[in-house]
Amino acid sequence: MNRIAHRPANGAPRRTMAGDALSEAGPSRGPVMVIDTYLPRPGLRGAFLAELAGEIHGVDAGGDSRVYRSLDGEAVVVVTEFRSYAEKARWRGSEAYCAQLQRLRPLLEHALSRTCEPVVAEVASGMAPVRR
Repeated sequence: MNRIAHRPANGAPRRTMAGDALSEAGPSRGPVMVIDTYLPRPGLRGAFLAELAGEIHGVDAGGDSRVYRSLDGEAVVVVTEFRSYAEKARWRGSEAYCAQLQRLRPLLEHALSRTCEPVVAEVASGMAPVRR
């Protein structure tokens, strides 16, 4: 399982099942999407989906989440939109998030998380440089 260290608001290091490589300052001030790809252990995708559904509906993650399953029967993808990078960081540093990870971890073979920001229309059309 892919584990990447996160630093919560209090600065103490913490291990999580998935993370991203953005700087602590974060990207833009606008919305960010977190795309989590989970590979449940063989035969546990149904149990993982059931547990995940309870987590998403039972906890205020501060973001709007959508859950997808791959057609090949292997992966579960969760796309969560946060209003800002700070809101995402607040959720990922919370006790509720850490407890969620503890409950889901035994069901997982691997996890990968990416934080993304929207591409403005001018960049998509090639008319402006990418914002950094």
